[in-house]
Amino acid sequence: MISETISEKETIFRYMSGHPDQKPRHVLAAYMEYVAEKSYEGSCVYHTEKGCSLPRNMRSNTCNNFLCDSLIELSELFNKTPMPKVLYFGLRRNYGFHFQKKKGSKGY
Repeated sequence: MISETISEKETIFRYMSGHPDQKPRHVLAAYMEYVAEKSYEGSCVYHTEKGCSLPRNMRSNTCNNFLCDSLIELSELFNKTPMPKVLYFGLRRNYGFHFQKKKGSKGY
């Protein structure tokens, strides 16, 4: 089975435009480097138990925009539930810098 990632021409063209020094065989080798030892049957060859083995810049738009069912449910929940109107901020002192006024200067 050919991975959807490398079957999309625009994905390959995008990768090649970012790596103009690479010949087609080098591009193929770069993608082959990320083929997982174990992958899911009936899925992409880059689909591992920890997710996609490809770095984001080598993935297709389909893969980069994919949301699993759990993320879709979470997104729908956030869209239905009004967000609380709370503003929280914290101040952190930076003890590493001390500003001193120079003699004779009018400001910092």
